[in-house]
Order: sequence, then structure tokens, then C-alpha cells
Amino acid sequence: MKKDFENFSYEDSIKRINYLIDKMENNDIGLSENIENFKEAKSLINKCNEYLKEMKNEFELIIANDQFLLDDFPDESEDIF
Repeated sequence: MKKDFENFSYEDSIKRINYLIDKMENNDIGLSENIENFKEAKSLINKCNEYLKEMKNEFELIIANDQFLLDDFPDESEDIF
């Protein structure tokens, strides 16, 4: 995993995004705080998207490596001895 995600928690980020959205929807805060919350939520969403892309790449690499290893095994119809 990339160093950028070393201390990153996808789950905590989603919770924080949901919290910020709830705060913005309740209209209990001023415009400037709403803008700051929006900026933070947008930044977290971007980070989550980057993280998901990285995880997808890792899964694809694992699957590709496994497929490469599986390709080395003979078919069931072939004699192995």
C-alpha cells in the first residue's frame, strides 16, 4: 500500500463525511463554517476515491499473480507423473 494511506482509515473517513453532511443539512451553522465543512468533506471524498483505486489495483495484482500461478498447474486431464 502506498505511504499516503499508511495512517488512513476509509471507515473513519466515511463516518466523518457523513457527520459533516449532517451538520451542513441541519442549517445550524453559518455560511463560512458550511464552506469549511464542505471543503473538508470534498477532500475526504477525494482521498477515499484514491484509496479505493489503490485497493482495486492491489486486488487486481493479487488476482493476476494467482492466475499466473494457477496457469502453471496442469489441467486435470493431463498426467502429472
